[in-house]
Amino acid sequence: MNNLLAMGKALYNHLDTNSSMPIYYQKAKQNIKPPFCVITFISATDDYTFNSSGMNADYMIKVVSDKLFPDTAIEDYGAIHTLLQDASIAVEDNVLLRIRRESLIQFQDSQDFWNVGGIYNLDIWKI
Repeated sequence: MNNLLAMGKALYNHLDTNSSMPIYYQKAKQNIKPPFCVITFISATDDYTFNSSGMNADYMIKVVSDKLFPDTAIEDYGAIHTLLQDASIAVEDNVLLRIRRESLIQFQDSQDFWNVGGIYNLDIWKI
């Protein structure tokens, strides 16, 4: 399996298994009721040695809420962050070296939904 697919599946499976919130990869279903969490791939770079390889990738992971104020989304995102920061996630055919939040995001979209989350960096190395 390629590294990009393995990382996306690992993130999705980890959150889907350990969170009570609906989890979506790349795009949520239309007309669903918030709150829900969306995992979005941002970018990745390959890393090589003479006889092995790895990948470093960034993902935006955010909670979407339809509440008037962002406090509920912030609380829900806190639970998601606890599941991710320095987690031991199984990534097929790879060793996860680390998963760590690099930055926070918070904004209201065009439908006035709160989007609260973070940009997470994953480092993996081929077994």
